[in-house]
Amino acid sequence: DGRSTATLALFQINKKNELQSIATPDGNRYDQVGKSRSRGAELEVNVRPTDAWQLTGGYSYIDASVIADVIKNRVGAMLTNAPKRSVSLLSRYSFAEGALKNFGFGVGTVYRSDRAGTLPTAATTQYLTLPAYTTLDLVVYYNNASIDASLKLSNALDEVYYQSAYGVQRVNPGRPRQLSLNVR
Repeated sequence: DGRSTATLALFQINKKNELQSIATPDGNRYDQVGKSRSRGAELEVNVRPTDAWQLTGGYSYIDASVIADVIKNRVGAMLTNAPKRSVSLLSRYSFAEGALKNFGFGVGTVYRSDRAGTLPTAATTQYLTLPAYTTLDLVVYYNNASIDASLKLSNALDEVYYQSAYGVQRVNPGRPRQLSLNVR
């Protein structure tokens, strides 16, 4: 009936001599990893239950790990900044008639599972783990032929999270709650 679509991707990516961040007692550095493999699946589903309501959801599972290296502690370790599981959901509703014609609102959420921020070294099997997080976004918008405006509250619950890391001294926090207005 044209109200729903789905996309599924299965993949395997093999790399050799890729640079990855490792933690050392004297700071961070990059080191080559012998062989790594990322394999998994991504699913995206779009559904329009009504002409005014749209739902989009996504799920991915990625097993990204070191499969061969001269440093044995790294073999089997998760690659940096690659969550095993990611989930997203967006719901949008647009009013087509009545007093709220051309207005709409949306709610979106994103989940990322924990992931490695560094790789193990020859001296230790330990590595930095970035914890899982979930964020929630809210938006109200107005669209017509001459104006396109939106008011978005990103990370509405002000979740403290770490988006990525490039060693223990370079951990990148996610954005705190943020309100933005866009008009075109």
